[in-house]
Amino acid sequence: MGKKKKASKTVALNETRFKGLRTFLIAAVSLVIFYPPYLQGLFFEKDVLPTAIYVFALFILFCVYKWIKKDYTFFKTPIDYAALGFVIVYAISLFTAVHTRSAIIELMKYCMYFAVFYMISDLADSMKTRKLFLWIIIASAMGVSIIGLDSAIGGNLVRMLNKIFNVFGVQGNMFFGLFVSNRIHSTLQYPNALAAYVMAVFFITIGLLMTESKVWVKAVCGACAYALFLTFMLTQSAGALLLFPVVLVFFFAVSPKGKRINATAHSILPAIPAALISFLVRPDLSETEFSKRAFTIMVTGLIVSVILSVAVKYIGAFLQKVNWKVYAALAVVLIIVIPIGVKVILNASVPVEISHTADESNSYKQVSRDIALAPGREYILSYTADTKMQEEKPYAYNIRISNKNRKNILFGGVTQIVSQNIKEATDEENNIHFVVPEDSNLINIRILNYYAGTSVTLDNARIIDPQTVKTVKEVILKNKYNLESNINRIRNIRYDRSGLTRLIFYQDGIKIFRSYWLFGGGGGAWEYLYRQYQSYNYQSTQAHNY
Repeated sequence: MGKKKKASKTVALNETRFKGLRTFLIAAVSLVIFYPPYLQGLFFEKDVLPTAIYVFALFILFCVYKWIKKDYTFFKTPIDYAALGFVIVYAISLFTAVHTRSAIIELMKYCMYFAVFYMISDLADSMKTRKLFLWIIIASAMGVSIIGLDSAIGGNLVRMLNKIFNVFGVQGNMFFGLFVSNRIHSTLQYPNALAAYVMAVFFITIGLLMTESKVWVKAVCGACAYALFLTFMLTQSAGALLLFPVVLVFFFAVSPKGKRINATAHSILPAIPAALISFLVRPDLSETEFSKRAFTIMVTGLIVSVILSVAVKYIGAFLQKVNWKVYAALAVVLIIVIPIGVKVILNASVPVEISHTADESNSYKQVSRDIALAPGREYILSYTADTKMQEEKPYAYNIRISNKNRKNILFGGVTQIVSQNIKEATDEENNIHFVVPEDSNLINIRILNYYAGTSVTLDNARIIDPQTVKTVKEVILKNKYNLESNINRIRNIRYDRSGLTRLIFYQDGIKIFRSYWLFGGGGGAWEYLYRQYQSYNYQSTQAHNY
């Protein structure tokens, strides 16, 4: 009898130890999936190596845990084999690596990724644990989003966090480069990567929003979805914006049959307030000054999104019952209406003023726009201008039309076509004739104001074909919704420097692929190979989208 009691106590003690060790492993893995986004996503080696040591030590402990509880299973699903496949591929490429150290570091990264993936897939053996890991991912992304949004409205929270880290011995600023060129970069410090990251977590959040039943949990999911999507929009990543509808369609397709409309409603309704708010706050964003208006609008959008997230259960259930023919008709309408709406928004132009007060020093202030026009043809730049001059000056504004060929776009410089100093102008139409050179990729139009006490207000700028007297292109000097940068990127995507260089990088990358198509060149090969294949002398230590 005494032996049985002793044996049962031993079993109970072992079970307690197993539970304790399992709890520790879950907490330790949660930590490693939480903090990497705050260290530039472990982009730099100085952050990768300590994390790798931590992960591999944890993985050894995890293997001991499985051995103690006599769990000798390793692979359970095809995804496990696929994850291991990445490790094997990078291991094989070691034998053909052009730089052994870089290849080993890259292999180590993928071993680390596999270790984390495998521990999570094994430990997440219940719905409770799975949701815990998902909430850790959401919490991490929320922190990244909050830091990014704060940096866009003055950065008060970021400055406070940096001071706290300074107290603990961190030299300089822990968080920097969070909001650059009116785009949120946050802690990943790259807007396109940030957009992809928060978009992925947004759909995780939507999944939880659909499955949770408690109202307060739905409200939290709605708040998170709103913050993530607002951050997504304010990255202004054109590629991610184009990708989102594709992911949404995929999300619709893999949703359970009979719940697809409900799933789509859950995805779209929390995103609508965030999308609208992103346009409203954009003019007020600043890295250095707190914008009370932007903050108020963001909070208002948050409240609306939370309400919608709580109500979406009923809205989605109602929409699910609507006949499919109604959705087919709606889809046709949207296909027609959305392009028209986008065109109206992009072409919504307002007058732009360039001015100097009487107290300012003489300096160049300008508005510059690039436009793609057919080479070898004559055009007319038509616009209205209203000038003001407090004292006699040589001119109120200067207008310059210049040509950019492929070489100019890549390396800088322009060829001037027209330059006119204009002293007085009323709100009447002004016309400037010019001919586009044969080698032209882009035409640059610049309006400059230089002298103190002068100003010019311009509006209704457009390019006219003198043969047909029809407008060829609208020139948006100032967009009503502060979308000038987006408009330029969309309209000139084939010809601007970013588009041209990416195309060249892809072409050079394909050349490298042809030489190393079977076993590859090993991790980090791009940095050591691209100079041998490059089309011109550029510096690019990382392969774009590799």
